[in-house]
Amino acid sequence: MELKKFKKNQVIFKQGDYETFMYDIRWGSVGIYENYGEKDQRLLRELRADDMFGEMGLVEARPRSATAVSLEKDTQCVLITNDDFAGYFQDKPSKIIAIMQRMSQRIRDLSEEVARLSK
Repeated sequence: MELKKFKKNQVIFKQGDYETFMYDIRWGSVGIYENYGEKDQRLLRELRADDMFGEMGLVEARPRSATAVSLEKDTQCVLITNDDFAGYFQDKPSKIIAIMQRMSQRIRDLSEEVARLSK
């Protein structure tokens, strides 16, 4: 696992990028944006220390669905590769559970938003 440091407003990854790793925030905060840099950009979620992001790219090996941007000076994130992730199943099962819970919550949030918009 590699520690990465980001400047304030630095793009960590872009919507549409193809990457197969995720991040674990150790310090600072990260904004997850739809259409970042466009007139219709929208902040989807703000994440803080101990939050993880980018897990969809790691699990699905598909292009990023949003853009991640560091919101604070010296935001620090641990880069988690497929090998690191595979090791969690044996060495850190609580991390796997936390990732699954976060993914489940995001699906629930999206379902609620779709239901709200369809009314």
